[in-house]
Amino acid sequence: MKILRLLLIIGVALSAGCMKLTETLTLNSDGSGILDIDYRLPEETVTQISGMMKLAAQLAAASGEPAPHDANDYLNLLLNPSEARIRQKVDSYGIEDLILKEVKVESNDGQRVVKMQLTFRRITDLAKTDFFVEQGFVLTRQQDGNYRLTRAGNRDVRASAIDLDDPQIVHILTPILGGFEATILVKTPGRLLQANTTGRSLQQAVWNFDFNRDPKAFRDFYSEELVAVFEGEGLSLSAE
Repeated sequence: MKILRLLLIIGVALSAGCMKLTETLTLNSDGSGILDIDYRLPEETVTQISGMMKLAAQLAAASGEPAPHDANDYLNLLLNPSEARIRQKVDSYGIEDLILKEVKVESNDGQRVVKMQLTFRRITDLAKTDFFVEQGFVLTRQQDGNYRLTRAGNRDVRASAIDLDDPQIVHILTPILGGFEATILVKTPGRLLQANTTGRSLQQAVWNFDFNRDPKAFRDFYSEELVAVFEGEGLSLSAE
């Protein structure tokens, strides 16, 4: 199983190279909202990852271990996307008010370009999807009546033994992770009171992770806790 884990880790690292991702979460005053996900990655990477996942499944079968992924899991869809499979995945959630309003997957100049938009009635419904469990926000109401959006981050990634302050390590990783950039935007229905990012306006928080500017960006994208607190006066949102 260590070999399978290693293959998947390598696969994720390879997929990050030149990957550009923008995720925008918009919350409305009635608790409904929109999740827009736009990203692109090289077609060559899609081919590499597809082969790597197939090899991992074959090794698992040969060793009597369960497969480390299936054809419909969100990581597989992220790295080897198609419109039909994305629609099938959203339908499989069986959430009545979670609607895939738009999905477009196309090849452009050697890049796989993906654009999708999900609408939801309650963010708690969105939280039932495996993607949002891994990379999404939890909405809670504080005692003062204001709302807090939190993305916990992956502590296992934070605890990695790789020292990204070591210039030699950065030199080794640059050919793999160079070009990786992810931007997360949150648009709130109330005035933004607090956010652990410098990119903010009256009702919007922005987190940007750019490996070319900061070698720790790839790790931080997966591991950092993201927090945004907004004013709750006049709002009654479905929260945990």
